[in-house]
Amino acid sequence: MPLNQSLVGKEYPPIRYEVGREKLREFAVAVGETDPVYHDEQAAKAAGHPDLPAVPTFPIVLSFRAGAAVTGDPELGLDYSRVVHGEQAFTYQRPLRAGDRLLAVARVAAIETKGRHELMTTVTDVTTEDGEPVCQAGGLLISRGTAAEGGGSSVAPAQAPPPATATAGQGARRSAAGVAVGDDIGELREPIDRLDLIRYAGASGDFNVIHWNDEAATAVGLPGVIAHGMYSMGVAARLVTGWAGDPAALRRLRVRFSAMIRPGQTLRVGGEVAELDGGRAGLRFWGEDEQGNRVLSKGEAELELAE
Repeated sequence: MPLNQSLVGKEYPPIRYEVGREKLREFAVAVGETDPVYHDEQAAKAAGHPDLPAVPTFPIVLSFRAGAAVTGDPELGLDYSRVVHGEQAFTYQRPLRAGDRLLAVARVAAIETKGRHELMTTVTDVTTEDGEPVCQAGGLLISRGTAAEGGGSSVAPAQAPPPATATAGQGARRSAAGVAVGDDIGELREPIDRLDLIRYAGASGDFNVIHWNDEAATAVGLPGVIAHGMYSMGVAARLVTGWAGDPAALRRLRVRFSAMIRPGQTLRVGGEVAELDGGRAGLRFWGEDEQGNRVLSKGEAELELAE
């Protein structure tokens, strides 16, 4: 059944979320992040953070919870077992951190038809309870095989996120001096194990059966269990923030999930400096499996480097 395009523009009630240290540590472990700044309060404070900061992809936890009202809306008509994650983007005013008391508001930004599939864009705005903007998460979900013949599209007017504000951190932030377009930002290799996906499901709250149950995955046309796209993005974010030296340097992070990767395979992430404008650096990054198939494509990160 096609998705209900009349819901484009609909905003759902906010969810409240208090960020706890142990949840931040759990999520960091789930994406393989070992930097002490995400685990040790003293290390975080020494780097200029008031408390433990979140890894860059942690806002997906709030987006997923707020978005449950969207995906579970009976008027929408979405069969979540047919959904795969197509793209994800984050814009940051500052890092989330332990002790934050937040509100997350989700809305349907677009429903478009592409061949037999429908593409639904959801946007989640995250603020403090006092109204301070913290970040915006935008996700593209692909509803496989549900488009009506000749189905159209509906797109709500775009709402730009607020500009980034001054942030804490900068203890070990990379200086713009000496950085040049074309510089390699390094490489990460991460073997994918089924336990990794179970751990990530628990930390993120994304228990979509295609990520842990082979029978359910094959029933909807997949070759078996596949990794969460957000797990792969979390690995890629480690490379980006490791190069930057400070999670507070990150202003924007975006990626397309272009192919599946399965337990037993290895994800290789690489990247380079694509743009440089004063203290602002634009990175381009990607992820591949052992055969060189692009698992992550169109990866972009925008960073504010030290002077």
